Amino acid sequence: MRAAIKEAGIDDIGLCTDEKIHTTLAMVHTYPDGDRDFSFYRNPGADMMLNKTEISEDILKETEMQISKKL
Repeated sequence: MRAAIKEAGIDDIGLCTDEKIHTTLAMVHTYPDGDRDFSFYRNPGADMMLNKTEISEDILKETEMQISKKL
């Protein structure tokens, strides 16, 4: 994943990896009327295993989008 991100020109400075935890997959089914159903593959997924020590407040402060929930 890191190589693909770098190849796309995206800064990977905040990317965390773990050989035992997989990236969560999200699948979206969009109906003709625009309604959507979401399915997730987690066992558990990386989004569930992320912890405070892996999040850089300095990086968050420099982003254009920030998490609104207190970490």
